[in-house]
Amino acid sequence: MRVLYLAVCATALQAPTPRRHRRVDGARPPTPSMRGSRTRLRVAPSGVDGLPVPLQAVVFLGCAGGIGGGAVACNAAIDKIRGAFQATGAGAEAWRKFVETAFLGLGLLYVAAGVGHFAAADAFRAITPPFGTWGLWPVPTAPAFHVAWTGQAELVGGATLVAGGAAALAGVELEAPAKWLPPVACAGLLLLTVAVTPANIYMYTHGATMGAGPLPLAFHYVRFAVQCVLLGLLATLAKDSFFYAWGDEIE
Repeated sequence: MRVLYLAVCATALQAPTPRRHRRVDGARPPTPSMRGSRTRLRVAPSGVDGLPVPLQAVVFLGCAGGIGGGAVACNAAIDKIRGAFQATGAGAEAWRKFVETAFLGLGLLYVAAGVGHFAAADAFRAITPPFGTWGLWPVPTAPAFHVAWTGQAELVGGATLVAGGAAALAGVELEAPAKWLPPVACAGLLLLTVAVTPANIYMYTHGATMGAGPLPLAFHYVRFAVQCVLLGLLATLAKDSFFYAWGDEIE
């Protein structure tokens, strides 16, 4: 990268001073890589990053709102499934076993993701939105910091879910305050997943990847749907696990 940078600088010093270009409709002014008949603007497969910045903001807000609305719908659907379970004879106990098993499975998933943040840190840094993305992203550009703290949070939260789920499935009853840790971890992972969702949207709007080539649009649409299900499931598990811990405390 440094060699390429020096070569570009040397070329710029030898080239005549280019004419100034006006900013139009919030679009980025042309850069040396964009000038000339033999160059063109690189855009993501979605084409969003080639739009004027105000339209990029509209797309981002639309994606975020769509994922949020989908998560609420998935949460309502999962709650209906829980109600159907509880309407049967042993349904309430069966649903509690499901919650405990889901803790174990999701915990392992988040632990693996947390490990990935450190084992493949560069890949995760590549999908961190820079400050000002979409014309509204307010988070300072610090990819290494954001990858590190989110990875640590996933490791801690995931390990807590694994411990709580494994203990429950083994018939070990946790005492306070340990019994409150899995519900708190689940709620924390829900908030963490919401916080990192813009990185997924950034991959769609700006074509950021984790080292592979351009991802097809179908991949992003499927991932958005999975994100909705994950958020809805985490919300249900957090609510129910708090209820179980509180109910056991009363008993």
